[in-house]
Formats: sequence, structure tokens, C-alpha cells
Amino acid sequence: MPIFHYTNAASMLSIIESSSLRLTHYKFLNDESEMNEGLALITKEFIRVLKQVSTKEDGEKLEQLIGLIDNANHFLEKVDEKDELTGVYVISFSKAGDMLSQWRAYGDYAIEFDESVLEKSLPSYKSSIINHRALIGSCAYTDEEVREKLRDCISAVISNIGYRIPNIEKETSETSETSETSETSNKSLSISLVHNLIMTSCFIKNPGFNEESEVRVVTDDGERFFRARNRLIVPYTELHIPIESIKGIVVGPQKDQLLAIKSINTLFKDLKEKDGYQNLDVDIRASKIPFRSI
Repeated sequence: MPIFHYTNAASMLSIIESSSLRLTHYKFLNDESEMNEGLALITKEFIRVLKQVSTKEDGEKLEQLIGLIDNANHFLEKVDEKDELTGVYVISFSKAGDMLSQWRAYGDYAIEFDESVLEKSLPSYKSSIINHRALIGSCAYTDEEVREKLRDCISAVISNIGYRIPNIEKETSETSETSETSETSNKSLSISLVHNLIMTSCFIKNPGFNEESEVRVVTDDGERFFRARNRLIVPYTELHIPIESIKGIVVGPQKDQLLAIKSINTLFKDLKEKDGYQNLDVDIRASKIPFRSI
């Protein structure tokens, strides 16, 4: 399936020449409140479902899981107090390749990617929301889509984090771990849970933005870099991609549209003369939306 990343000329050139994407820290998204609402919704639903599926025999494990969630929320609060940033990064795409609202908001170019090629290239990609380094997926807008995301997250956390708790207790009794070591293990689990809850919440969007048909790549791994944006220093990470994942460039409505197409054609003609680019086949085309200067 084709997906499109809307951007400006400088960023488009950087993506093409470096074969990499810049994923921005989730705190610096256009609307962080969306992510916070998603995180609160997931946490609330998590506890509700855990209580429903718990049996008498699972009562102790349930209490421990809820304790981990409380610790995770406490961890997030402490992070905010210390002005530290949890390392989760996001980049956005759209299933729509020629949308006026996207041109207005994000730039003059839309890079077309093959989603399946991108997915296969993600480091340590797994279908589970647990124990991964990167995820790609469609954003959830409707109530049913949101519930599906929540079910996936909850199921994965129960099966992966939940069943690790007895192992920690066993190791503790066999190795005579101190309470401090046990506390460290639980803290590690809480941090893992925080990352997974945050990553899931990055895929939950306000239904008012449904027309964007957004697809996101989210990762909690990678070297951290910084760039200046307006008055902020913004953390980001880079994700290497196969150049063959780029299938097209759509040149948005602009005054010099034909000139832009010629220059991009020239760019790819020169690239094909370099090693690794010979089989690159990119469809360069103009937006069908007319340009109107104001």
C-alpha cells in the first residue's frame, strides 16, 4: 500500500540523499494533548480489562500488574518533574497522496513510500507491541479502532509483562535478592510498560482528523540527536530505510511546479549513476490541485 510523507524541499532532499527518516520526539508533536488523552484512555481501559479477566487464582498477579501501572504513572510524573524525556519518537504519513489540507500544513512535496517495504526494513519488527524497536501502523480514529488498539496493547502486556512477574519472584527467592534489587526489577518493568503504553497511545487520534488517514512509524530505540525548530531544541532519532522504498514524489500546488518537477527528475537521473541507485524507479508527478496565490 502506498503511503505519503508530506514535507518541504530541504527535508525531502535530506531523506533521499541520506536514505533515512527523522522521527521526532512524541512530546514535540503538533498536538501533544492527543497523545496524553490516548495514554490516559489506555491506562484506564487496561485496569478495567485486567479486573474483568482476573480470576481468584490470578488475584495476586492482578494486584502486581496494577501496581506496575501505578508505578508507570508515577514514573511519568517523576520524568516530567525532572524535565527528562522518555525516548519515544514518531514520524507521520498519510494514505492520501494529494490532499489540500496536507499541502497547507506540511509542505510542497509528498514522498510516496511502499508501506510493506518500510515495514520489512524496521529493526527487530514484531507484530506485538512488546519487545520491539519500531512499529508501523494506521492511526485509530473511531471508537472501534481505538478499542482494537487497546485490546492489542492489553493482550500483549498481559502475556509478556504479566508472566514475567512470577519469574522475578522465583529469582528473588532462589538468589536471595535484596528488596532493593527486587525494586529495581519492578522499576525496569514499569519503564518497559511506560514505553509500550506511550507507543500505543501514539496511534490514537482525535476523530476530527480522520480525513488525514494517518499512518505512523513509532520507535523507542535509536541514537538521539537535536535540531533547532523555531524557539525549541527538538530531540529526534534517525531510521535508515531502503532507498527502494521510495516509489514516487508528488509535487504540490506551487508557482514553480513544472520547474520543481524538472529539478527532481534531474536529481534522480544523477542518483541512478551511483552505486545502489541503479534500479531506482520513482514516479515524479504533479498534484492535481490547482495553485492559487494569495
